[in-house]
Amino acid sequence: MKIIVHVPVPAASRTVFVPVILRRAVSFGVAAEIPGCVRVNAILENTRFEAPRRRENAMAAADVESLVSAAKDAGRLSLAIGTAIQYECALRQRDVIGEWEPVDEEGATSAYVIGDRQWVNGLTWADISPEWRLTKRTTKTGSVVVFDLSLCPMALELLQEVPEAKRFGPVVIDEKAGRPYAEHAYHREWRKVADAANLPKGLWNMDARAGAATEASEAGAALDDLRPTMGHADAKTTARYVRGKTLEQSRRVATLRVAHRRKG
Repeated sequence: MKIIVHVPVPAASRTVFVPVILRRAVSFGVAAEIPGCVRVNAILENTRFEAPRRRENAMAAADVESLVSAAKDAGRLSLAIGTAIQYECALRQRDVIGEWEPVDEEGATSAYVIGDRQWVNGLTWADISPEWRLTKRTTKTGSVVVFDLSLCPMALELLQEVPEAKRFGPVVIDEKAGRPYAEHAYHREWRKVADAANLPKGLWNMDARAGAATEASEAGAALDDLRPTMGHADAKTTARYVRGKTLEQSRRVATLRVAHRRKG
């Protein structure tokens, strides 16, 4: 008997995620009593996948500036905005551009649906106050991060280019489709622009977050400020004792980063 597990994972991430997803899929099959899954699960329990090397690439401010220029030349302001926010606010990609999840039996809860999947979790203009304060609950840990965009010059300048009449709904919109980027489309279009900007092939969109942490560290940001700024799971306990100070911490980090960038 053949068991087929379809795992739609971007090529650049397969080495990292497939073993984990495969184990979860088989575990589900065991729980659902699907024939053959018990045997496959036993095989996986005795199988060790080579752990992927930790990525060493990190996006720098100059990389973001190059990509922003290329994106605007290509008529893709959305890619410029998405990358700038990921970099300056240290947000994960899915917390900025959103993700597509299956529509459940109760029906869609999102205004954007493609087939049987709906857009969720992305950054919306409702998350940005008139004073340019960004507040977002992150998807991975559920922690709330707050950023003063007036201290994030690249992101702020790009956001201000969006006409006020269009500042509603998702922040990152596929210009050609008039809706959030379809699954995997953002990765594809981002790579085209990255190539036009002459960014290294080994530099991925996800490296914007690593670049944020690297720049902040080099600028001398305190770890106690950086952790809640990035919404790390390890900072949950710390966040309980730092009530109401998340915005001030992210402001300190942003100020240090901009000053460090200017020195370079």
